Amino acid sequence: MSKQQTTNKDAIEDATILEEQSFTSDTANAPRNKAAILAVVLATIALLLAASTAWMQWQQQKMFQKLSYDSKAVSQTLFVLNNRLEKAEEARAQNQKNQQQVATLSRKKITTINQQVDSNSRRLMLVANTTSDDWQMAEVEYLLRLASQRLLIAKDDRTALNLLASADTIIVSLADPSWFDLRTAIAADRLAIASVDNIDVDGLFLRLAAISANIESLPLLRDRLQRRAVNVIEEPLEPNDLSPVLASLQQIVWQTWQELKTLVVVHSNAEPVKPLLPPEQRYYLRSNLRLLINQAQLALIDSRQPSYHQSLTQAVQWLNDYFQTDAASIETILIELDQLVKIDISQPLPGLEQSLMALKTAKKNRQLAASLATESQLGQTESRRKDQEKKPTAIKPQVIIGEQ
Repeated sequence: MSKQQTTNKDAIEDATILEEQSFTSDTANAPRNKAAILAVVLATIALLLAASTAWMQWQQQKMFQKLSYDSKAVSQTLFVLNNRLEKAEEARAQNQKNQQQVATLSRKKITTINQQVDSNSRRLMLVANTTSDDWQMAEVEYLLRLASQRLLIAKDDRTALNLLASADTIIVSLADPSWFDLRTAIAADRLAIASVDNIDVDGLFLRLAAISANIESLPLLRDRLQRRAVNVIEEPLEPNDLSPVLASLQQIVWQTWQELKTLVVVHSNAEPVKPLLPPEQRYYLRSNLRLLINQAQLALIDSRQPSYHQSLTQAVQWLNDYFQTDAASIETILIELDQLVKIDISQPLPGLEQSLMALKTAKKNRQLAASLATESQLGQTESRRKDQEKKPTAIKPQVIIGEQ
């Protein structure tokens, strides 16, 4: 081999050795590089994971905030809707209640109107069925009640008998046997009233009224005593007959005597001493005496014998104690009161219970019969109306006449 070839061979060998050395060194450094690359990759992945996690947490937090805002808005909306729903429910309940009330009132009004219509129909039927006999029996009832009033209030048996006679005459004119029981009761009441002794209540009342009217003019006991007192009146002498000094003295003495007469009363003791009333009590004496007479009049109307007798007895006693019994007016009134005291006003007058009860029974029977007739007529009318409503409307067949 040549030197050049040797040299090339050595160079090739050196290059081969260098390559082997470099390959050997690269082979030794390869695990280190892989670990570093792996660490870098892992670090990058960790950073990416951390970043993604942070980004996802930020996104979730943002989403949670938005959800919280949305939930609050939804809650407020639901609250408003619930309030509106409650108000709408209350309004609906109130409207329903109002409608029920209106319906109830309408039903009541309809029921009332129906009742009024039925009542008016019955009244119309009764009026249509009313005859002259009904009006005459109404007059009989009026006469009986008026007679009962005269007996109970005015104690007027004469007027009551006349009213009963008029009522019986009207019943006779009807010529209806159904009123026979009423006529029997009226006859019994007339006999009972006629059997009682008549007391002229009006006359007694007027006699007491005449006494009450004269009380103011009756003389009191003090007036009589003043007339019996020493009443020596001396007229003063004329100034022409006496000297001026004696005339003036005479005038003074006469005036003094007139003043003393009003203070000193001289009367006889031949009769018992009776109490004298002061002037301010005279009015009360006359007023109380009039009140006693008025009490006697009321007792006369009510047939209260004890009160009547006590009032007149007290009036007689006051007249004897405080008035001039020797005066003609007082003597006349005392005689009148003595006669009135002796009258017995306690005789009870019978009532008209039998006649009124018989009239009530007869009217009840007639009203029952009239109502039954009215109900029958109303029932027939109602049945006819229902039949007409149920009956179908008949269609008249059309007849077509053809040409021959």
